[in-house]
Parts: sequence; structure tokens; C-alpha cells
Amino acid sequence: MKELITAEMVREMAAKSLKQIFVSSNTIMTHAARDQAAELGLEVVEGVSAASASEGKDLKGIRDAVVQCLKDEFKDQPLNEETVRTIVKRVIDRLGCG
Repeated sequence: MKELITAEMVREMAAKSLKQIFVSSNTIMTHAARDQAAELGLEVVEGVSAASASEGKDLKGIRDAVVQCLKDEFKDQPLNEETVRTIVKRVIDRLGCG
């Protein structure tokens, strides 16, 4: 089944500080969603899923998202298991994988 990305979904991604939207061959992104992404400054990455990006050359983007999340949310906190889970969830949300 194809995944659909709408303008409303793009606004939600931007609200989560997402910087890129991964559009695979299994994804349909509406024209309004593409326009909304451009207006909000989100990069649309064609031909790659978020999952495959995490395995390949986009690891820098994932690392950057983790670093930014740490800076934003966990400045002076020790990293315990719950904190790590929270970080992973936020990174997934920012990358639009969740």
C-alpha cells in the first residue's frame, strides 16, 4: 500500500523541527504538500525511504538530528535508558519515520 503525504502532514513535520521529507517510490506526495514543504523550507528527498537513508549516506543527517535533539532537550541531564528512548523517538519524529 502506498503512503500518502498531505500538506497537513508536512505542517506537522515542520512543527516537529523536521528538515527533510523522504519520498520513496512507495510514497505519494500531493502537490499541496510539496508546495507546503517548499514554503516551510523542508527539503524533499526523492527516491529514498527514511529507513534506507538511515542505512546509507544520510547517516550524517541522523547524527545531526540526534546532536540537535540532545542540545535542545537534554543539556545537563545524564543519559539513562529512558532518556535514550526519548531521544530516539524524537529523532524518528523529526525524520518523519514514525
